Amino acid sequence: MGRKALSSGALEVLIALVIITAELLAPRARMVLTPEVVALDIAAFVTVVVAVRWPQVGAALTITLAVAAAAIDENSLGFWPYLLMLPVVAALRNGRWAQAAVMAATVFTASVTATARQLAEDFNPFEVILGWFALDAVFVLVGFGLNAVSRNAAEAESRRQRDLRLQATLDLHDSVARELTLIAMEADAAHNAGGASPEALAALSERARNAGAALRDTIRMMQLGESAPTDADFRETLAQEVRELKRRGHEVTTSGDLSPTLHASIDRALAQILREALHNVAKHGLKHGPCTIVGELSAVDYQLIVTNQMPPDRTTGAGLGTLGMRHRATLAGGSLRLASANGTWTCLVEMPLTVRQLQT
Repeated sequence: MGRKALSSGALEVLIALVIITAELLAPRARMVLTPEVVALDIAAFVTVVVAVRWPQVGAALTITLAVAAAAIDENSLGFWPYLLMLPVVAALRNGRWAQAAVMAATVFTASVTATARQLAEDFNPFEVILGWFALDAVFVLVGFGLNAVSRNAAEAESRRQRDLRLQATLDLHDSVARELTLIAMEADAAHNAGGASPEALAALSERARNAGAALRDTIRMMQLGESAPTDADFRETLAQEVRELKRRGHEVTTSGDLSPTLHASIDRALAQILREALHNVAKHGLKHGPCTIVGELSAVDYQLIVTNQMPPDRTTGAGLGTLGMRHRATLAGGSLRLASANGTWTCLVEMPLTVRQLQT
């Protein structure tokens, strides 16, 4: 049974169903059970189902039925003492401590009372109380265990939603915001040049369409509860971004191993980091300045180094793009270091060759 089922009350209903089925199908039970006891146990089963769906109504039914059962089941033949502890389990699972305590005390008292009536003169208070206490304690422990499972499931879902929102924000920044920034840069260049060529206008139109498509993809993936995958791998991204930088007048030099064979998730993360790094070169670097891209493959990791010249008046900061690069490097088990000195901006990315299991 999965964690979601355990945290939703399915276990309580399943246990109740097993108990009531075993009771009704057992040959001996059909001989000794009275219609009143059968009705009590069926009502107890219904109470479990109600308590899982409507806790307050279920609690009221549990208390009422426990009191009634203690008076009706004179021979203590029914399974209601066990069935009525399942709403206690459900209350503990949901963190309803006071409600669970009241129900548990009521069911425990009713169970002891019914047993005392059955035993009459043979009633041993110590043995009966200890026996029911031990049995009910098992249900209470199960309730605490399910509460831990429910809390873990809720925390896992909260982390998943938080990661999804962060991923959507980064996707919007890397796609929509990036394209809009480049559109603005192209428009400024056209304005400074006194006009735009047909090729430049076509490029602007293509970027606008790309931004719209990226926005739609991100919204669609958020609705599905998933993050949008990167379309291009590291090598494709490198080729695309180098062409873009050269088109904008930058002198790009590449060297080293720029075609590494990496795990798919690491390759995608490296591609996203490279895209953002070279976007920063185009956006913040010295206009038409040099840019170097170096790849180094070792026995344990892969290093990517991007450097470019910064304008004298330009300062570096930790914007959303920088946070996104660090986040993606960390999730992939790698690291990212940024430095700016003597007018040179350096981005060093270190990525593992294999996927590492990270704690989130």
